[in-house]
Amino acid sequence: MARCVKLICLIFLLSTPSCVHVPEAEFYSAEGIVSIHAKSLDESDSWRHKHGELLTTIVSVETTEPVRGALDLSFYVQHAGTYQFWILGSDSSTSKNRELPVQVFDGDNYLVSSFELALPSGHEPFWFQHDRANEPLEIFFEKEGHYSILFESGGEAGFSIAAIHLSLNGAHEPSGTGYPETRRYNMDPVLEKRDHHVEIPPAWAFGVLLGTDQFEGNYFIESGIHIDALLSRDPSGFELQEHIKQGKFLYEPDLENQEDLQGHFGVLMSKVNLSTLRDIHSSTVLKENLVTRGFLLSKAIDLFNPEIKMYPAMWRDSGLSGYDHLKKQVEFTSNPHGITYEVPFLAALPEWFREDFEGEIDEELFIRWLQFSAFNSIMVLPSFSDWETDRSEEITNQLQKFTSLRHRLFPYIYSYTLRARTARVKPVTGAGAHTAQFMLGEAFLAAPIVEEGSDQRQVYFPAGSWYNYWDNTEYLGGQSWIVEAPLDEIPLFIRAGSIIPYRDDSGSVMQATNDYLTLDIYTGESGSFRLYEDDGKTMKYREGDFSTTAFRYFEHTDYATFNIGAVVRGFEGRRSETSYTLRFKFMDEPVSVTANEETVPNGEEPGMWHYNERDRTLIIKWSQPDSQRTEFYIQMAS
Repeated sequence: MARCVKLICLIFLLSTPSCVHVPEAEFYSAEGIVSIHAKSLDESDSWRHKHGELLTTIVSVETTEPVRGALDLSFYVQHAGTYQFWILGSDSSTSKNRELPVQVFDGDNYLVSSFELALPSGHEPFWFQHDRANEPLEIFFEKEGHYSILFESGGEAGFSIAAIHLSLNGAHEPSGTGYPETRRYNMDPVLEKRDHHVEIPPAWAFGVLLGTDQFEGNYFIESGIHIDALLSRDPSGFELQEHIKQGKFLYEPDLENQEDLQGHFGVLMSKVNLSTLRDIHSSTVLKENLVTRGFLLSKAIDLFNPEIKMYPAMWRDSGLSGYDHLKKQVEFTSNPHGITYEVPFLAALPEWFREDFEGEIDEELFIRWLQFSAFNSIMVLPSFSDWETDRSEEITNQLQKFTSLRHRLFPYIYSYTLRARTARVKPVTGAGAHTAQFMLGEAFLAAPIVEEGSDQRQVYFPAGSWYNYWDNTEYLGGQSWIVEAPLDEIPLFIRAGSIIPYRDDSGSVMQATNDYLTLDIYTGESGSFRLYEDDGKTMKYREGDFSTTAFRYFEHTDYATFNIGAVVRGFEGRRSETSYTLRFKFMDEPVSVTANEETVPNGEEPGMWHYNERDRTLIIKWSQPDSQRTEFYIQMAS
């Protein structure tokens, strides 16, 4: 017996991490990932650090004498195999067909691999991984051990590197700023990245934010356009309704002047640093002891610092104008290979938000900005000048249409803040190489118009079936289609199997409630959705004061089921019951409907179902207490 105990103890000791011997190295392959940032690389006569607002890069500089211009980085590979190679870099040179030679050596200084990189042109780095034949760059490490990568600038200036990423079998593709540096052999960079929790802005920040110095409240009230927050240079001169938050454009914030922080809400327009954000955060949110959520829409800075997730709402100027600026803003949001891609809640500000803007605001461009902004993480109405004096009926109609839709979609949009906080997946995601379109959540595919005078465009549809939001035309995915885009519509599509919750547009975000929800279920595929709710105004969600409700749709050849789950968790002030209108779109008329095996009668009253033959929509009206779970069984004709 004693010998068995000793054997068990020996096995335990040998299996613990403390018994694992890994040679010392500056970087490691951890869980199949090697991640190295430019700030950690040593400077030389040929390579110098460049510290920018967004990130730090290491840039090749011109030398007077011909040199190799070597930049060397080393790491330890724990798991042999084939690694895909990625570099976050750029080439600012005007020389065409210029390439950066790369060599890979093992610990004995034997050449393992060599290739040449044609880095993306320009000053801004992008993730890049292809060779001349447009094939993924791969490095085979035959065995565990020390390795190094050598970049040779040849003494030429303009090569810029922000980060290096290697992934075993290509299992983890980088986006945005990539993964944390792999300085510990026993770390998990995927989990560490996910552990950088995102702060959730107040609920009203996901409604409609208006920026203007000439606010005409009567116009918005009379037009039925609900505003959640007003941004201006001097908000003190406006008389606002109680529910409208007011904030200030902070060009040079004075942290000693609390008027600059009025309402805990501001937009930093000028140069800002992490220290400024930290000070504003501590002087507003932290001192309130979780009572009030502050909101700061900051100029994007220091993107590699995980602390930035504490201040997750940001914007970025492209320096361009007109449709070029609009197109670039869409790309900032949707291009996974761009550095701002992983900003959790990235707002887009038109050029006329700039302090020195003096041009005219084109009506068509205004409408296209409005349409894009309505489906972005943060919706900022594209207004800052005196456009109200020249407003047309078309502008009013478009403002009514898209601000109303934004408010009705609040339960859907706000639910994705939970995913941003816990899984580090932002509400708006891109579609790979298709950088002029994006997904809002998992249901909406938006393809903004970014060309002047255009009334159609090409859209790539991922795998599956898709429905045009405006006219219900169905598209088969896995291919591109040319779609129509009249001025009053943004190309917008819904994935089959989607479940989309709407609330009534009965006011601003903080005035309306989720007491009555309409769920649109797009049939054709099975699907699910998890509704997230909290009080929308305090930090108590950090301590678990929030609720979730799961919805699941399953489709078979001769029947379908739909589940409304019991509410999980709760928060102060939450309702005890929710009334639903369930709309199953593009469904044949059923034979019968049951709820928890009880027959649901046919009719249009609550607790009944009816079928709209013209729209091919099954409609069920239902009320459900928080503690209850309901399964609907929809029997189709055989």
